[in-house]
Amino acid sequence: MERYKSKWFAVCVLGISAYLLSSKLSVNNTVDVESLRLLSNTFVEEKLQNHSHEFDVAQITEIKKKKERVKNKTNTKKKKKKVTEGVFVAIGYAIANSVIVECNESLVVIDTTESIASASRIREDLLTSFPRLQQKKVKYVVYTHYHPDHTFGTKGWVDDERNPPVVIAHPQTTKELERILSLTSTITQVRAQRQFGTILKKLKDSIEPHAFSHLDAHGGDRSSHYGHECGSDHTFDYAAAGAAQDQDEQLRLQQVFQNDSSIFVNSGIGPFLVFEGPFDRSMFYPTLILNQTIEILDLDGTLQFIFYRNIEYMYTYVVVVIVCNFGEGVTFEFHHAPGETIDQIFIYLPEKRVLLPADNVYRAFPNIYAIRGSPTRPAREWVKSIDSMRALSPFPRYLVPHHTQPVYGEEAIYDVLTSYRDGIAFVHDQTIRFVNLGYVPDDIVVLVRQSMPERLLSHPFLQEFYGTIDWSVRAIFQAYLGWFSGDPVDLYPLSKQQQGTYTFVSQRRIRGCFFVFVFFFLSVNHCYLVFSIRLTKMVKSPNVILETAQDSLLNHEKRDDCQWALQLSDALLFLSKPANEMSKEDLILAMTETEVSKALDIKIKALQCLASYMTSANGRNYYLTSAYELLHQKHADSEYVSERDREWVSHVVPLEQLFQMLPVRFKANEVKMFNSSMCFHFTDMREFYMLTIRDGVVEVCLNFVCLCEQKKKKKFM
Repeated sequence: MERYKSKWFAVCVLGISAYLLSSKLSVNNTVDVESLRLLSNTFVEEKLQNHSHEFDVAQITEIKKKKERVKNKTNTKKKKKKVTEGVFVAIGYAIANSVIVECNESLVVIDTTESIASASRIREDLLTSFPRLQQKKVKYVVYTHYHPDHTFGTKGWVDDERNPPVVIAHPQTTKELERILSLTSTITQVRAQRQFGTILKKLKDSIEPHAFSHLDAHGGDRSSHYGHECGSDHTFDYAAAGAAQDQDEQLRLQQVFQNDSSIFVNSGIGPFLVFEGPFDRSMFYPTLILNQTIEILDLDGTLQFIFYRNIEYMYTYVVVVIVCNFGEGVTFEFHHAPGETIDQIFIYLPEKRVLLPADNVYRAFPNIYAIRGSPTRPAREWVKSIDSMRALSPFPRYLVPHHTQPVYGEEAIYDVLTSYRDGIAFVHDQTIRFVNLGYVPDDIVVLVRQSMPERLLSHPFLQEFYGTIDWSVRAIFQAYLGWFSGDPVDLYPLSKQQQGTYTFVSQRRIRGCFFVFVFFFLSVNHCYLVFSIRLTKMVKSPNVILETAQDSLLNHEKRDDCQWALQLSDALLFLSKPANEMSKEDLILAMTETEVSKALDIKIKALQCLASYMTSANGRNYYLTSAYELLHQKHADSEYVSERDREWVSHVVPLEQLFQMLPVRFKANEVKMFNSSMCFHFTDMREFYMLTIRDGVVEVCLNFVCLCEQKKKKKFM
């Protein structure tokens, strides 16, 4: 009974808190011209000349982003750095960095890049720069995860393949290595070459410059970010990369790119993918697995004590923290940290206070989905992994990512870790929030980006040089709900070939209407808003499209005819919805009430038509229920899910889960620039929770497992 009362009390308190936090706060959305002058550079001065009045926040944000990218001196130009005594990092030799830790009698190499050639160059340059390392043998190689840019260069550190170094990795790493080299390896390789621009690197002398100035500029931004020298001051010359309006300008642009083609070719988190032939890769599988069966190791005749502790995550395999020193005088903490991969580990050297976050932190927006083809990365677990880094004690003084530059100083590192986890958490939580409100991926992409706090949008470690907000939103949606958007129009979308066929047939039927371009705006993951506006502009009248849809529906001979009518009518209906993202020019083409009513009628009948073709009960029911909802303008769940049902769920769900549900229900777009914390101590249940809000991001600390709880622990015990 006491537990029941506590849970009921928690539900009431959380409801009141959510109501208070959802109140709108006033935000100043304008900045005077003098503020802009503080950002003085060529780009900003041009803005000032063209605008004599106030600028909104979006304009200021874009200017700050460009200034950040242009003036950023951190880069991945080839270099070797001594981070602190006994810790070295090689940057710019390949996509990934390689870290070398000096122990009493040996070296520990952490990640070996994607290439034997690049690993060999790192080894040669490092030993040349630091001669004392030449006397020490590489006894251990650590893989932070399975990605090829961290594992395929190991042979460069091996002198005798009959007696190779001990290779240390998570238990899942071997399985993941085998996976990427088997079933889908062929197409993944092809798409990876596209993603990393490998062929662009090879064709650098013959590549034509971009025809669009903003693309040239953006390429320059990225290249400046990674340190390819674009000029004497290492900044990109926007004037030289402007639009090519005449032949002389085109020649100047071509000269810029041919002199340094890397201006627009890089991998986003490093300079380029190193691949010097089919024999430039090696595979040394892990020989020392980090799992809970290890208690004592006998390495080189010396007993090493290793201990572990379990942490709960969504994955079934064990999550461990292992501490060992290999008998070499340096303590290594191996923490399992699912994030960019499920086998990811981060490494902490407590005596040196050096944190190696692997690929869970780098100076670019996290790649929650890789367009080369990968499972969606677990965003919630990624956040938890970074929280584990934030909870380290003593707190790190050196952060050495395996892509991009190190970060120095406790305050700077804390800011990077907190902002990075907030960026992932915000995109995840707000995506799920809009999912539960019934939005489809195309809408959610816009809504999440519009509501993202300025603190995160402008943070140097969250610029979209690698991952993007849009791809992350779509990947998170797919991870939870699969490929189907929830809109019945996407159940059986027409193929591109079918769309082309219907397009040209429509063009023949309606003379003077440019339907030939419809093909380019319809796809499986279409953006109906853009399609609707452009389609209507092309034909000058929604009635033309409505007549085409009506004709396809009335004379249907197969399911595809009904689908074509559904796609056309559904696209037009987007013009009848509130569209604050439309420009005034677009709103001129808004539909009349009569046209909206006709489009709605066609859509309902198209859904019923598609249902008649369905053998699957699931599909037939979905089409007919969707038609019912449109006809009666209400969702089906309103008749079957009552407040009493929701109250029942609140009683049967564990208290911890109730708190975990709060972040995905937080109205971030209504509460910006707001920071606060609330603590909940349930004395009868001996449970403590802390709710922290930072600019639209909600962090829930459960039972003293995160940093902010530890700081408050004594106060509430």
